[in-house]
Amino acid sequence: MACYLFNSCIIYDDEMRTITRNTPEPVKINLGSTANRCLQVLIEEQGNVVFKKTMLHEIWGKFGTEVVESSMWQVISQLRKTFEQARLDSHLIINVPRIGYKLSNALLIQKLPEQNLAAAVAALAMETTTLPVLPLSANPGKIRRNLALIACTLLLLLVTWISLAARAPQPGTDINFDFSHHIDDKAVWVPQATEETVPVISVENSVIRKIATMKNLVDTQHVYISPDPDPSTTHYYFCKGLMDGNKDGCISVIYVSGNI
Repeated sequence: MACYLFNSCIIYDDEMRTITRNTPEPVKINLGSTANRCLQVLIEEQGNVVFKKTMLHEIWGKFGTEVVESSMWQVISQLRKTFEQARLDSHLIINVPRIGYKLSNALLIQKLPEQNLAAAVAALAMETTTLPVLPLSANPGKIRRNLALIACTLLLLLVTWISLAARAPQPGTDINFDFSHHIDDKAVWVPQATEETVPVISVENSVIRKIATMKNLVDTQHVYISPDPDPSTTHYYFCKGLMDGNKDGCISVIYVSGNI
């Protein structure tokens, strides 16, 4: 059994086969057994291409079932729809034509270690949280699974609380960003449109590639594109992680005026 934290706000429990988004009204999504095995394989090989033959074996073959490739397409489609329900970008699951699939490194995944679950429960014992009441006659195995899910949820609350407590103001954080697209395994983010602003940034993939190569930033996973009062200048934030109040993982800011 393992629990994973996606983008600091979503819990994936591979034993319970559930994906739960931590919101005021939590969204819990149940996965089918094949979709669950598919997600496990993609997580284990995140960033690497999983060959079609390997997927067919890991998801079906070693369980005594033989299927055709169309079954794999269907389970990938189901998994992408599940991502959308959890408000994750379905394009995080990348199709490599004629070869296989891979899970983009743009999805931040943290495995929640079992040894820290008890500490997380103790740290959040004073929180006002509604927990399910387990009947004394319940199956012991089911009780253990429910307790593990509760522990994962409490640990998520602790991680979120620590993140918010440590957050400090940063220049430019008043801009909200929307996901635009992927380029070379980098997630590209542009300013969110509001009633007061209209995005006028033209995203040039060639510019991003040139900057990443020239400045040795090929290992970054996120690019935030921000406007400047000078319309001829654009800010490119290359980050190893999602940008938050601490500008996590942002290792360079490039200002491009005109062409490079």
